[in-house]
This record gives sequence, structure tokens and C-alpha cells, in this order.
Amino acid sequence: MINNDDPGIRYTGSWNRNGGRNFGDYMDDVHFAETNGDFLEYTFKGTGIQYITEIDPSQGEVDVYLDGAFVGTVDTHADVRQAMQAVYSVSGLSNSLHTIKLVKKSGRFMLLDAFRVQIPDLINRTEATFDKTLSAQEDIQVEVLSGIENLSSIQNGETPLVEGTDYTVEGNQVTIKKEYLAAQPAGSLKLTFHIKGDYYDDVHSTEMNGDFFEYTFKGTGIDLRMPAGPAQGEMEVYIDGQLKATVDAYAETRSAQQPLFSIANLPAGEHTIKVVKKSGELMLVDQLIFHVASGSTPPTTPTNPTNPPSSPSGPSTPPSRPVEPEIIRDPSSPIPVDIVRTTAADGSKQDEIKLTADAKLREAINKLEEEGAASLSLMIPDAKDEVSTIKLSLARDVISLLTGRGLDLQFRTVNGEITIPAASLQGASSDVTMTIQPVKAAAQTKEIEGRANQAEVVLTATGGNEVTIIGRPVQIETNLQNREVELVLPLTGMADEVDLIKLGVYVEHSDGTTEFLTGEIVPLASGKGLKFTVDHFSIFALVKSDSALTSMHKAYISGYPGGLFKPENPITRAEMAAMLVKSMEMKETGQTIRFSDVPAGHWAAEAIAKASRMGLMQGYADGSFKPEQPVTRAEITAIAVKLMKSAAGQQGAGFSDTAGHWAEQAIRAAQAAGIVSGYADGSFRPMALVTRAEAVTVLNRALERGPLFGGADVLPVWRDVPQSHWAFYEIAEASTEHTAMPRAAEIK
Repeated sequence: MINNDDPGIRYTGSWNRNGGRNFGDYMDDVHFAETNGDFLEYTFKGTGIQYITEIDPSQGEVDVYLDGAFVGTVDTHADVRQAMQAVYSVSGLSNSLHTIKLVKKSGRFMLLDAFRVQIPDLINRTEATFDKTLSAQEDIQVEVLSGIENLSSIQNGETPLVEGTDYTVEGNQVTIKKEYLAAQPAGSLKLTFHIKGDYYDDVHSTEMNGDFFEYTFKGTGIDLRMPAGPAQGEMEVYIDGQLKATVDAYAETRSAQQPLFSIANLPAGEHTIKVVKKSGELMLVDQLIFHVASGSTPPTTPTNPTNPPSSPSGPSTPPSRPVEPEIIRDPSSPIPVDIVRTTAADGSKQDEIKLTADAKLREAINKLEEEGAASLSLMIPDAKDEVSTIKLSLARDVISLLTGRGLDLQFRTVNGEITIPAASLQGASSDVTMTIQPVKAAAQTKEIEGRANQAEVVLTATGGNEVTIIGRPVQIETNLQNREVELVLPLTGMADEVDLIKLGVYVEHSDGTTEFLTGEIVPLASGKGLKFTVDHFSIFALVKSDSALTSMHKAYISGYPGGLFKPENPITRAEMAAMLVKSMEMKETGQTIRFSDVPAGHWAAEAIAKASRMGLMQGYADGSFKPEQPVTRAEITAIAVKLMKSAAGQQGAGFSDTAGHWAEQAIRAAQAAGIVSGYADGSFRPMALVTRAEAVTVLNRALERGPLFGGADVLPVWRDVPQSHWAFYEIAEASTEHTAMPRAAEIK
């Protein structure tokens, strides 16, 4: 079974993961989309596949494609919810690579629970009868279809059979000796053929000739154990910059852990192996085993390389080696991680952490799950503040472990904290790498401060006032782009009573653009830090202004002729779309959908199309949008949760009439965030219509805007919204363009 959070599944559109459902799903989670046209793809090797999902009243049709060809539409709608249903199945395919594509066509939701991939039998005889009558006893022959070199053992329960005595091998045929079978008790006998696979059941791959990987080891030799197969070709192997061999990984059938290259009798010390792709469709990287000189440290567990291939041209001579690295371990950490600290010739120190799913880490992650932990947290100690660079590498097998258990990943250093939510790791197609470099030089910090005080984003936020950098800027580079990550930078040298309205984050992106962010004050180590969320990585500097920061809030709703706002009027779907696109900017990841009842000349046609592309609103199964239909409390709550900037993942207790409702999870999340509340009788009334006053209140809270306070010269005057109206200040916030500044009284 391939769970929905497998890194090999490629999601396109606005997909989300929902775990802890208790509906009987495989691994108790699903991925879901709400926008028609959103799709997913998965490439597998096998002879068939099943699409496993829930069926229930909120779902509809899904188009299925196999290897680029449309094969049909499946209907996942049902009157009653049923988990783990195989709604599409195909078998009899060639045992090769295939790609399945699933496209949401209709219904409120499309779900993926899991895929079940069919693989051919690895032996051609799966059962046989043995007659213990002496005259009828015969050997039993079994053919190993995957290649006899992949057979590692045959076992009867925990007891292995002895080759040459209990069985013999000739060609690809295994003969189970009648003498062994006759000695077994009467009844059923189960023999297990162990067929060798890839080390840790994963490989790295590249298609580009000239791509290579390097690995530096300390020892006297090294072995390459790689898969061989029909898609592979030649590789050049270099040791310490010298070409040692060109090896051929081509074979008619795929076989794992083949000894393709070995070298011994190297001088004891550090060496670098480099393997360059020369030909073939693929180069696959699986396992390295290095030899340690006699009398030195005992051999380590074979290494599963975690650095993905890179693409500089041609081999190069390795640079001079730094001072002997030291291994740093945090004795207080329950997570077994070695930090390799090296010292360069100039005295600078670098930490390198490579996380792979070895047995100890798997055990630690399983324990965290049992304890109900929310994250896997790693502390990178640096008591002397001497490390200038930290390099992190997160292998795909670790990503799969974390996302499968819904665990965030947190790194803590003396220069701050980085938290990668499990949702941001979903669908990662390669190892995740990150390099963190604190800016320690005072001159460099001063240069950044100077650029900040000339940046338009800073001048706008401060009203033209200058800012001062707090603590150290930090530069972060990663291949995890366009995924939300939470950063906390220390408020070094600040007084106990920190004035949040004067703090911000100046960001310099690698493309030359700048950004100014705000955040919230949180505890950090023995002090405080500023927490903020980013999805691009560059240079980040905490700054402080002498006066309160400001920001421009645009009006996103207007009134009616005669100075009326009509606060009790219901809000329509067209009006909601217009409010959404005016109130915020969001990435448009969906496709443009032409709704049957929204002609090109409709006043809200552009807003409806944009809200759909943003993944905030969707149409109906019949292709309509129903622009004049009023919005319900459940619908606006589901939209609001997509806009939330904080309280993600928290759940409220719910209401008496929301259990089992399609929007139950969104309602509980919004309840926890304080965006919505219920009625005195404990109900929520999810199907009740939303008024204009209620709509702006919900959106303001989700966007963390308002309420707007001020004098009569600032606040709008609506004839039907007196200052005594319960939503007066929320309506003022939504209907007035203004420069916003947090109220000092609200700072905690």
C-alpha cells in the first residue's frame, strides 16, 4: 500500500492533508482537494494499481488517466460514508513504469487515501503438494523470476534452510530436497523466499549525463553496491580526483545491491569517491560500504547516500581537507543524531547534519508518535558560538516517516528556531537541504541595516523613519521553496517589555527584491523571539523602529446608494468572491474554470475566476457557480480557515449540530482561532445565511485585520450603521482604506 503522503505522489492545485479522522482510512489520513481540475500523479512499477478512497455524500466524479491516456470516470459519491474503497482498478499491465493521474471533476471534495500496487510474483510456484509416502516422495522445484542473484535466503519460520543440504540452486531454479520435506511434520508448511531489494528500500536517481555524486570517507577502501537494470548504463568512478574505472550497470532485468565497483589498499585516511553518469536513461545510487584500517574505529553501518546528484561538468580534484572533524552529540536529546563539526584552514567551523531513517531514528520517531508529540525537535549545540555555517540534509525516507505521522520538524540553534510543518514536507520529490549562516561581522550587519533604511518596503512600514537591526541577521538557503516555514529569531539585547508594534523583519531575497514582515513575540530559550512565517529564503534581519509600524489596509466592501451599508442583507457568492480578491493577495495555483452561469459580462466574473484559481471558492457538479446564491455560515467558515495565519492545526470542541457535517473540521479550527462562535443553545447553525455584517467580521478575524478605531474623520458614516451597532468597527475596517497601526493597549 502506498499512503497518500508518499513523497512520490505529485499533487497539483490546492491540496490539503487531514489526519486523525477515525473513519477507518489507511494510516488514518487522506489528502483532499476542493477545486475542480486539481489533480495528482503517481508513477509506479508493477502490473496493476488500485485507487483507494472514501466514498460519501460530499464527493463526486474523478477522471482517471493511465500513461497519459484517458481511461474513464469513476464516481466516489455515496449516500453513506465508506472508507478504503477501491473505486478504480487495473491489472494485466506490463511489469514496467506506469503513471496514473486522477483529476477532480465534480463534487465538493476529491479524496485520496492510498494506492495498492500489484507486482508480479517473484517465484513461479507459490504452492505445491508433497506426499510423505516413501515411494511417492519427490523434490520440489521453484523458479526465482527476479534473478537467482537476488535470492538471499529461504526460511521455515525463523529457521533458515541450509543451501546444499536442504535445497540446491542451479540457474534460476531452486530445488527443495525431498529429504528435508519428509522430515517436516504433516500439515501445512510455509517457506519464505527472501528476495533482496534496495538498501533501505530507496535509491537516488538522475537522468542527466554529467550529473554526479561525491562522498568523503575515512578508510582504506570502498565498495559501490548499486542496482543494475535495462534503463541504466555506464558510470565513471573517480577516487581522489583520478579516474579509476568505467562501470556498466546495464542488465536485461533489474537486480538490487550489485557489487559494481570495489577498491582496496588505499592509504589509511580521508578519500573522496566521485561517480559521474556517462550513459543510459538513469543512474541509480543506493549504497556505499567503506573499509576501515585494522586497529581503527570499527566499520560503520553501510551508508545510504543522502545528497542528491548535482550537475557541474566534469570531475574535479577535491579541495584540501579541513582539520580532523569532531562528532558533536547532544546528550540531553532523545533524537540520535551525530553532528559533524569541521574546522577549515581559516579557523571557521561548519556543522553538518544528515538525517536518514536508520533504525535508531525510526525508533525515536515511533516513540514521539506514541507520546503524542507534535514535532521532532533537534538542538544543534554551540556553547562557544563558534559555528559559522550549518548544513542540514533531510532524506526522503525521513520525510516519509514525519509526514506519515503528522510530525513537524524543528531545528533549534543559538541563532533561532526553524520549524518545517509536516504539511510543507508533503510531496517533497527529493531530499530537503538547508544551509544556515548567521551574519556575525559587524560591518556586514551595518551594510544590511543601511540597505534596509533605503528600501521602499521599510520606509512605507515606518512612515519614513529609520530602523535599527536587533541581534544578528541570518542567511538561509534551501531547496524547499514555496512551502511555509516558521522562523523565530532572538530579540537580543531587548528589554523585558518588548514593544511589538515597533518590530519587524527586513528580508532580502536572492533575486534582489525586498520584503517587510511582522510577527508575534514568543518565548525562546531563556528569552524572547519574534516568530514569523515565510515561503522563500534569503537574508532575514530583525529591525526596530522608534515609532509604531504602519500598514495600508484596502477597503474590500462598499455600500449602496444613499449612504447605506445594509448590514443585515445576506451576502451572495458573487459578492463573497469580490470581497476575497479585494482583501488579499494569494497565489493562483488552480486552472481557470468557465462556469455555465457566469457569462463574460457578469459584474463579478473576473473576481469569481480569481477566487476559484486561488482555491478559495469552487463551483458545483453541474458546472455552475450560482453567483446569486446566499453564502451559509459553514461555507464562509471553510473559506476563513484557508485564510488563517495562526492557530493552524488547533481544534475547538465543536457544536451540537456540526458532528459529521462536511465543514466540521473547518468549523472546529475556526472556533479554536476565535474566528467564529456558536449560539447560546450550543448550536452553530451551519446552514444559516450570513449577513454582510457577519461576513466582514469573519474575514477581518481570519485576515487579522481590525477592528478599526479612530475619530469621526477616519471612520466611515453609514446611515444604517450607528456607532452603537455591534459590528460598527468591523464594518469600518472592511469598508475604509486606511493606514493601520496596532493599538498599544492590545500588546501583551
